[in-house]
Amino acid sequence: MDGQRFCGLPETLVLDATVSRRAPHARWRVDGNPPGITRDQLRHVVADAMGAWASVAGVTAEETPSAQADLVVTAARLDGGLGVLAQCELPGPPQQRCWVDTSEAWVIDLGNDVPRGKLDIQRVLTHELAHFWGVGHIGDGNLMAPVYSVQIDGPRVGDIAEM
Repeated sequence: MDGQRFCGLPETLVLDATVSRRAPHARWRVDGNPPGITRDQLRHVVADAMGAWASVAGVTAEETPSAQADLVVTAARLDGGLGVLAQCELPGPPQQRCWVDTSEAWVIDLGNDVPRGKLDIQRVLTHELAHFWGVGHIGDGNLMAPVYSVQIDGPRVGDIAEM
């Protein structure tokens, strides 16, 4: 599955000064989940993905049941299996949305042993949530490359520099 597109944002997405960055603290909530992943599991995945960025970039995020969340993570059919895996809006609207494709075969399994034919939702959401913070795509060998890789399960040096 290496080389699979991560998200619906253009592969050549490079953000400039016209795209704002999100404030360093955010509130998020989960509103729906993809098949095979429970809502509670998705909540934990989002918390862990936010934590991956918090540990390296000075941002913080907390779950909220409030309608005033800065980010709403949900599930929807985007384009069918093995197309766009997920998509997150860039900073701009007061409330951003992140969609996980319900057509994908998701698993929660960080590391290099993701079962064949499955996609690790943790690494996909860690990528997507960097878009939430205002980070664009960068070169291969980084989590923020525009393609999925079982070799990259968290932020790398280039990702951290962009954040």
